[in-house]
Amino acid sequence: MSKTKKELINLHLNAILFITSLQHFSEIEWKSEITKGKWTIAEIVGHFKAWDEFVMNRRIPYIYPFLKNIRTFVRLLLVFERMFLYNIF
Repeated sequence: MSKTKKELINLHLNAILFITSLQHFSEIEWKSEITKGKWTIAEIVGHFKAWDEFVMNRRIPYIYPFLKNIRTFVRLLLVFERMFLYNIF
């Protein structure tokens, strides 16, 4: 299914807002499994970073080898995303 630029942007903004909403969890809740035998909230959120780095460093260059500066562009996007996430603006 192909999404429009606006739909993709909204999808990512909603993900940022969702992650921001997790700030109210206590340290115990943050490090508790979501259900028995499953990952913790911290592990799930931490996995996002690893996935971002994999996509940035392995998938995008493989799919779009002509985009030589994509890593710099994506890193900049990730910095802005995290600045927004932590209310640095």
